[in-house]
Amino acid sequence: MRRSDLVVAACLVSVGVVHLLPLAGVAGPRQLDDLYGIGTVSGDVDVLLRHRAVLLGLVGMILIVAAFVRSLRVIATAVGVVSTASFIVVAMIGDTSTSELHRVVVIDIAAMGMLTVAAVAEMRHLVRRSGP
Repeated sequence: MRRSDLVVAACLVSVGVVHLLPLAGVAGPRQLDDLYGIGTVSGDVDVLLRHRAVLLGLVGMILIVAAFVRSLRVIATAVGVVSTASFIVVAMIGDTSTSELHRVVVIDIAAMGMLTVAAVAEMRHLVRRSGP
């Protein structure tokens, strides 16, 4: 495995793990409060946040699989970028008053950096492969 492949794989696995962490929220309100510091939420909000946890888990799994299946890397990276960037934007527009939500924003900014590194390395590989 080339060094650039290892870098891409490490970035994708790392960001994948970040996306898997919210799966703990599926277990219920206490875990959601631990993750986001939002206190007790109503039934509807609880359902939405638990569903969000499942969707983030799916993004995480796609990223981790793509670390080992090169043909999935471009789409998985794009999915990771949209997921991560959309949360950062929504959080910056909204009120991230809890320290837990602020922590998630900081982690997602770091994840965007890793996704950028992975995307650049993968694009270089694709350009070299299609070269003259």
